[in-house]
Amino acid sequence: MVLSAYLELQQSKSEVFHLLSEQANTLSETIVSSSLNALESSTELEDLITQRLLNNARLVRRLDSLHTLTHEKLINIGKENNLFRINIFDRIGDRVLTNRVAEEDIHYAGEGNVNRYQEVEPILTGKVNEMIIGLKKAMHVEEQRFAVAVARAGKRGAIVVNMNAEDFLQFRRRIGIGQIVLDIGNNSGIEYVALQDSLGIMAASKSVKELSSFPEDSFLLSVVNSDSAYTRLSMFENHEVFEVIRGLNVEGEFIGVFRIGMSMDEVRSVEARTVRRLIFIGIILTTIGIILLSILLTNQNLKILSEEFGNYKSFRH
Repeated sequence: MVLSAYLELQQSKSEVFHLLSEQANTLSETIVSSSLNALESSTELEDLITQRLLNNARLVRRLDSLHTLTHEKLINIGKENNLFRINIFDRIGDRVLTNRVAEEDIHYAGEGNVNRYQEVEPILTGKVNEMIIGLKKAMHVEEQRFAVAVARAGKRGAIVVNMNAEDFLQFRRRIGIGQIVLDIGNNSGIEYVALQDSLGIMAASKSVKELSSFPEDSFLLSVVNSDSAYTRLSMFENHEVFEVIRGLNVEGEFIGVFRIGMSMDEVRSVEARTVRRLIFIGIILTTIGIILLSILLTNQNLKILSEEFGNYKSFRH
């Protein structure tokens, strides 16, 4: 019975680890797939925004080539197309026209001559006709802008169009890898989720304060060039977890590894139940052994007494 209980413990642990491995593989595939979808969605959205801004910049260039642009027209174009700023620069990068309304924009009060030669240098020097500046920090406020630039007709300078990127950034945060990590990390049975590269932790659930780095954990290096999931028992916050590690690669470029720590509560529960069963069986066996031993001793004593009584009767006769 003891041997049977021990074998059952090993079998139960093996089955639980198998289930954990299956769950870990499924979870790692889900997080990698979700991350790739999030990156693709963010790229698609950025492309749509870029095309919209470029189309507006080309429209402004066409009007500029006809010499019909005025400050009021730029203001109307900006309002109708939800553009934050439209700036027109000459050949040396000085701003010659803008849709800014100084009376309504307190952040730009007192702004003198503006020169953006370094920002649009490729266009001003004729290297390109259009360029994507992308996300950039606003000059006077803690905000982000998304900008593009096109060359003016006749190579007379550059036209820069930008929009307030707050909505885009909010959307990217809602669908981004960081949010995916937080959402999965909040599920029961998950100790932690983290995306980590050779420099450190890129995104992690709230429970993560520190994890082993690439230089000190050679096991992480084996995941870098593989699309498979690797599992192991690891320590986290002074207790054992079942960890699955899977690499994140985008178009052949290594981004980092996802590390998911899963709770060992089920394994510990199986072990506790089996230990309790072993103790219970041990008590039963001990009790049975004591009873059997008592019976044997009683029978032995009765037999001895019976023999002595028989000998005594024979002696009397």
